Amino acid sequence: MGNPIARIEVMFMRAPRFIHQHKFDLAADALLLASGLFALVASIGITLLWVTGDIPDDVSESASVLSQLLSLLMLVIGAFVGPALAWRLHGRRLRARLLFAPFLSILAVSGLMILLSFVASLVHWLLSPLTAWEFTGAIVILVVTSTLFIGILWHAMRDAMAPAGDPPQLELLRLLSLLGLVVLAFVVAGAAALGYGGGIAEALIFAMLMGFAGSMTTVFGNRLDDAGALHESHLRG
Repeated sequence: MGNPIARIEVMFMRAPRFIHQHKFDLAADALLLASGLFALVASIGITLLWVTGDIPDDVSESASVLSQLLSLLMLVIGAFVGPALAWRLHGRRLRARLLFAPFLSILAVSGLMILLSFVASLVHWLLSPLTAWEFTGAIVILVVTSTLFIGILWHAMRDAMAPAGDPPQLELLRLLSLLGLVVLAFVVAGAAALGYGGGIAEALIFAMLMGFAGSMTTVFGNRLDDAGALHESHLRG
């Protein structure tokens, strides 16, 4: 069957013309930095909520001001800070027109979540004659998206391990982001061992979503940058 992670990389390499190697490298680093920095802040945030006793036993309980502020901070880091750092450390200039990219990526990921929810329901309906387990569709979708996430993440980490002459700041952020993902996994495992609700475990899913949002930010950023450069060349010509 072959290596599924290698297949994901080949799929992106054969994608349309606007996904070139350097743009895919940028998107992979944005995914790593966005998800990893999100995970690092989420780990600190969950620890603070532990210390203050503010973690709800039920995810349906109203969130406190602290947890709402932490959620907003994690969103900003995932959709804005992570991809912006990747963009700059890949030698790209930050321009005013790129401010639209994070908002477009959030909309795209939100639409993707709605689509995946529909697909999960459809998969559950199709598999209902075989199993009555209500989470079948959700698990299938989670496995597919996790495989895609890990494939892109592996590409970023392979770049980090290769002596490609990348800036040391980028190398440091890659390692810090990977550390953040590992720490969050341990924090979630600890929360589960202490009997907290499933809302804590969702932090890992949100880390993946923020990674996809960060990656999509660079995709939209490239499109906006190319369109802006083309418009400026027309004005000069």
